[in-house]
Amino acid sequence: QDDGGFEGVLGFSQGSRLAHLLALAHHVTGGRALPGLAYVVHYAGYGDVPLPSNLGTCLLETWGDVLDGGTADALRRGRLDLDGAAVDVPSLHVMGTADRLVPPSSGRALMGCYVRPCEHVHPGSHFLPAKRADVDRCLEFVRGARRRSKAGDEAETPAGGPVREAPRPDGEHEQSQVDEVTALSQIFPSEFELLSDWAPADEDCYDPDDYSTESRRYVHPIRYSITLQPQDDALGPVDGSLWPAGTIRLVVEYPPDYPDASPRISLGHGMNYHEFSMRASDALTRAVGEAVAGEAGSPCVMGAVYAARDFFEGGGLEEAANCCGGAERDDGGDAGE
Repeated sequence: QDDGGFEGVLGFSQGSRLAHLLALAHHVTGGRALPGLAYVVHYAGYGDVPLPSNLGTCLLETWGDVLDGGTADALRRGRLDLDGAAVDVPSLHVMGTADRLVPPSSGRALMGCYVRPCEHVHPGSHFLPAKRADVDRCLEFVRGARRRSKAGDEAETPAGGPVREAPRPDGEHEQSQVDEVTALSQIFPSEFELLSDWAPADEDCYDPDDYSTESRRYVHPIRYSITLQPQDDALGPVDGSLWPAGTIRLVVEYPPDYPDASPRISLGHGMNYHEFSMRASDALTRAVGEAVAGEAGSPCVMGAVYAARDFFEGGGLEEAANCCGGAERDDGGDAGE
């Protein structure tokens, strides 16, 4: 830092976890944390565990003086969805097909946390691959990230940190996105929470329950969460034992061309591996992904919500628990890991 800042961060396994937290801090602070960060490389990284419960507090204590007022307030209130953040830092994710501690599914879960991820797979297990092809791939990625950074691919903020403005959807796509948000807020009034920024369209006639463009001006990308919970039906109450012990949400972010392109959907929860296993997370993610793929080109989030509910109510947790698989990690906790 004393010699001019950071160009990139590389981490292996738990070191990758730290690298992700640093990239996330860079993203949340608008590039003011680790200014000049041009790339991050993850070896055996994993994104299928919850973030440290005290991460928001750590960000406030470390970088609170450079955070904008809205972000700082959201962190204090616990309303900034860090698990669902899409980090706009070029990233390379290196994973081994024979890695039983951090399988490729865990590495791809971390890829879902980034806007521009690249993937490299090697046939080995839980180690840093050192063969010529593996090293060359990392060097190729780093050189490309450096060239794009020097060419000004990322615009500088007044504080000197690189950030990239999210592209806005065109009028037709924006209207489709807002229409779906409005419908979902009415269908799931207690489960829906808007996470991205917005401003009242008219300060004098603002309705907090109205999510349409007549009431709000949205900052893109639009991001929100829907809490998953049992729903009783005409046949009687749902068996709550089929559901996980803690609260779990679908965190949704729209790309500019949604619904023509698929939304980015991740799982948000604070459970450890004893409460919600990696296999259960993978199985639920697959069920949601299949529902989204089945409605490609159309608004699909409601289908994803019902697919997630069907997963639990159809015994998905028990099926995942009985499925064969490798050892699971239990390294959740606070930021001191």
